[in-house]
Amino acid sequence: MHEEIAADKKDVICANVKQETKANRKVFIRKWRLKCPAVASSLEEASDNLSLSGPSQRANGNQFEP
Repeated sequence: MHEEIAADKKDVICANVKQETKANRKVFIRKWRLKCPAVASSLEEASDNLSLSGPSQRANGNQFEP
């Protein structure tokens, strides 16, 4: 199960555009809310503070919105 969570999480984190990140996040939460609610809750809590920007901003260290 750990590998499956990691692969799904990578899809969210490594998306190319903001819309893709948001869509992948919704898919992740929908899937894991049923299988393991704590995993979905954790992503929801963490993503409240994260910028859902593309990878170029994350690479520059701008993970959090001001």
